[in-house]
Amino acid sequence: MSIRKFDVATAYLKGKLKEEIFMEPPKLFKEILEDIVMSEAENSELKMNAMNSLEKLSTADIVCRLNTSLYGLRQAGRTWHSILDSILKSYGAKPTTSDPCLYYMKKGRELILIAKLHPAIPRTVSSSSESICRQNSR
Repeated sequence: MSIRKFDVATAYLKGKLKEEIFMEPPKLFKEILEDIVMSEAENSELKMNAMNSLEKLSTADIVCRLNTSLYGLRQAGRTWHSILDSILKSYGAKPTTSDPCLYYMKKGRELILIAKLHPAIPRTVSSSSESICRQNSR
């Protein structure tokens, strides 16, 4: 038996949100926009966008709409699971009926188990380490 693990460092940052979620502008947002205005060339699109955002920040209460998931967001884990689920299924893995975070694949006489034990650290168990290396290199 062979056990392997891998880490997806930005797992929670890859998910597209299905809901509309808004947040307050992050700390130092105004300072970052000011730096962009000062450092960008005249008439650059980035500079114009930063100037427009600064104007809005100074004249009204502003919120930011999230396009992708963030760490700490309640939906982040569910979004990451959906992405991982579709990828594993595209390789032929099937979730077990007893635990939706445990997947299995059969390759001939070999059984491969993939357990998502932590949102960013799936683990793979196989009767052959050679098969695991092939699977991880895809």
